[in-house]
Amino acid sequence: MQYTHHIPANFQQFPASTYSLGYPYANMVYSPFKTHYGKRAAGDMSENLEKFMENAAEFKDSVESKMSNLSCVLQSMGAIDADFKINRQMFTTDVWQMQDLTATDNLADPVWRSKMSTMWTDCIDMAESIPQALLDNNPVTRMMGPLARFMKFMMCKKMCTKHMCGAAQASRMMEKFHGAEMNFDASEFGAQDKYEKAMMVAMVMTDSKSPEMEFINHVFHGEM
Repeated sequence: MQYTHHIPANFQQFPASTYSLGYPYANMVYSPFKTHYGKRAAGDMSENLEKFMENAAEFKDSVESKMSNLSCVLQSMGAIDADFKINRQMFTTDVWQMQDLTATDNLADPVWRSKMSTMWTDCIDMAESIPQALLDNNPVTRMMGPLARFMKFMMCKKMCTKHMCGAAQASRMMEKFHGAEMNFDASEFGAQDKYEKAMMVAMVMTDSKSPEMEFINHVFHGEM
């Protein structure tokens, strides 16, 4: 069976575009591997390798210098000890003594601070329980040496801090805009305090939005 392509009678063929954005957009796509076309002479290859090895040596020295300075800073702060162990006391009690606890409602709340410290402690447990082989088999964490576990802790700490700050903001929003109408026992839904309750309320309200309300929210957030 043969197929015939039908071209509309009003079809007009245009020439290929010659439009260019010009400088500086013409060279925006850059690759370090596209700096030469054709075969290289033996001398050029030798020079390039020599230059690369110099850059690699400088990179290695730079990483070692950064790790060394970071170690000094962390030990001076008391975040880690001489054996690169994470100082648990700093992230359970000392850290709050460095804060103005009257700055926000959640900082003034011992429940919020306790939850935050507990999550940070969990992050320390996680970082210390990572098998050494897993760190050694990753070139990035292997390059960090004994600071690899602290870096894993900091990644976890950042995630938990964002979560708890979001919970505090959700609690303030719920009290401001819904107040008495959300006066119910949330324990049957697994919430253990007002911050978990606020997150639960936010998730339920987000999930139950009508398509019209969701559309309006998209418009006001510029997500159309």
